[in-house]
Amino acid sequence: MMTNKEILDIALKQSAIDTNCKPKDFLKNENVIVEFRLGADARTYYKEPIACNLVSYGNNIVASVKDEYRDIVAEYIEKYEFYYCFETPNMHWLNDRLSAKGQKMLLME
Repeated sequence: MMTNKEILDIALKQSAIDTNCKPKDFLKNENVIVEFRLGADARTYYKEPIACNLVSYGNNIVASVKDEYRDIVAEYIEKYEFYYCFETPNMHWLNDRLSAKGQKMLLME
């Protein structure tokens, strides 16, 4: 049987692969922005184009972002506490700005 720590380590590693960051980035107390790249070992249901992917394990947000949307996403994740960034009213702020550039929210998991 796996421990909670082992399960968390596996989840952090897979999320790091999916977002092009390091597992320890999810454990930092400040937000992290990295360049989005869809790697060969990313989850199979991730398909391009992806403008940004926001992930939190409860400490911060790791934002994996295409360069052309970096300023918008950076402003968004600094505008609210990380846990408020995943609330629908606030996500409308991000969706409105991404929509102006031809993108929109697609998936929240």
